[in-house]
Amino acid sequence: MTRTLLFLMLIALTTLCSGCGGDGYAGSCFNTADRCVDFTGSAYDSSDVRDSCILEYSDDHCPSADRVGRCRYQAGSQVENIHSFYSPGWEAAEAQNECELGEGEWLGT
Repeated sequence: MTRTLLFLMLIALTTLCSGCGGDGYAGSCFNTADRCVDFTGSAYDSSDVRDSCILEYSDDHCPSADRVGRCRYQAGSQVENIHSFYSPGWEAAEAQNECELGEGEWLGT
């Protein structure tokens, strides 16, 4: 239930910047200790992402260490974003299931 609520919060954040007019990659954000989001769509603005980030913002992409998989949401759109899932909080099969339930595209590690 908690993960579903966090997922819905992240989706709300991804639509928050619709039309913000960013210039491409706007950084990454850990909103939980085991999930990071890369804001890859052109609608995102790095200052908006930084201001709304809950735990840790970075200008760099989500780290690959301990990552069990990635999921792309809203591929090709202005609000495209890629979620990285990390152990020990996630196992690959569980993360893939979460991704596909949210109509994302599973990218593997």
